[in-house]
Amino acid sequence: MSWIRKLDPGNLKVKLAGSIVAISSIQLLQMFMRGDGYSDRSIGWAMGLHALFLAGAVTLALTDRISADSKPASQD
Repeated sequence: MSWIRKLDPGNLKVKLAGSIVAISSIQLLQMFMRGDGYSDRSIGWAMGLHALFLAGAVTLALTDRISADSKPASQD
Protein backbone atom coordinates (compact mmCIF):
# COMPACT_ATOMS: atom_id res chain seq x y z
CA MET A 1 0.00 0.00 0.00
CA SER A 2 2.83 2.38 -0.76
CA TRP A 3 0.64 4.25 -3.25
CA ILE A 4 -1.46 5.62 -0.37
CA ARG A 5 1.48 7.71 0.84
CA LYS A 6 1.65 9.45 -2.53
CA LEU A 7 -1.95 10.70 -2.32
CA ASP A 8 -2.51 14.19 -1.05
CA PRO A 9 -5.77 16.12 -0.66
CA GLY A 10 -5.34 17.87 -4.00
CA ASN A 11 -4.84 14.59 -5.80
CA LEU A 12 -7.92 13.10 -4.16
CA LYS A 13 -9.99 16.13 -5.17
CA VAL A 14 -8.94 15.70 -8.79
CA LYS A 15 -9.80 11.99 -8.71
CA LEU A 16 -13.21 12.70 -7.17
CA ALA A 17 -13.93 15.44 -9.72
CA GLY A 18 -12.97 13.05 -12.53
CA SER A 19 -15.37 10.47 -11.15
CA ILE A 20 -18.18 13.02 -11.00
CA VAL A 21 -17.51 14.01 -14.63
CA ALA A 22 -17.55 10.35 -15.67
CA ILE A 23 -20.89 9.75 -13.92
CA SER A 24 -22.30 12.92 -15.45
CA SER A 25 -21.20 11.90 -18.94
CA ILE A 26 -22.82 8.47 -18.55
CA GLN A 27 -26.06 10.12 -17.44
CA LEU A 28 -25.88 12.53 -20.37
CA LEU A 29 -25.28 9.67 -22.80
CA GLN A 30 -28.30 7.87 -21.36
CA MET A 31 -30.37 11.00 -21.92
CA PHE A 32 -29.20 11.21 -25.53
CA MET A 33 -30.01 7.56 -26.13
CA ARG A 34 -33.56 8.10 -24.82
CA GLY A 35 -33.98 11.52 -26.37
CA ASP A 36 -37.71 11.27 -26.87
CA GLY A 37 -38.26 10.84 -23.13
CA TYR A 38 -36.65 14.18 -22.21
CA SER A 39 -37.49 17.74 -23.16
CA ASP A 40 -34.99 20.00 -24.86
CA ARG A 41 -34.87 22.10 -21.73
CA SER A 42 -33.90 19.19 -19.46
CA ILE A 43 -31.23 18.01 -21.91
CA GLY A 44 -29.90 21.56 -22.07
CA TRP A 45 -29.70 21.74 -18.27
CA ALA A 46 -27.95 18.38 -18.16
CA MET A 47 -25.41 19.55 -20.76
CA GLY A 48 -24.84 22.76 -18.83
CA LEU A 49 -24.27 20.91 -15.56
CA HIS A 50 -21.92 18.48 -17.28
CA ALA A 51 -19.94 21.40 -18.72
CA LEU A 52 -19.80 22.96 -15.26
CA PHE A 53 -18.50 19.70 -13.72
CA LEU A 54 -15.95 19.39 -16.52
CA ALA A 55 -14.73 22.97 -16.09
CA GLY A 56 -14.42 22.44 -12.34
CA ALA A 57 -12.42 19.24 -12.81
CA VAL A 58 -10.06 20.90 -15.27
CA THR A 59 -9.61 23.86 -12.92
CA LEU A 60 -8.84 21.56 -9.98
CA ALA A 61 -6.36 19.59 -12.09
CA LEU A 62 -4.60 22.76 -13.26
CA THR A 63 -4.34 24.23 -9.78
CA ASP A 64 -3.06 20.91 -8.43
CA ARG A 65 -0.42 20.76 -11.16
CA ILE A 66 0.65 24.36 -10.59
CA SER A 67 0.94 23.80 -6.86
CA ALA A 68 2.87 20.55 -7.40
CA ASP A 69 5.35 22.34 -9.68
CA SER A 70 6.00 24.99 -7.04
CA LYS A 71 6.69 22.46 -4.24
CA PRO A 72 10.26 21.28 -3.75
CA ALA A 73 10.90 17.61 -4.51
CA SER A 74 10.61 15.37 -1.45
CA GLN A 75 13.61 13.38 -0.31
CA ASP A 76 12.36 9.75 -0.13
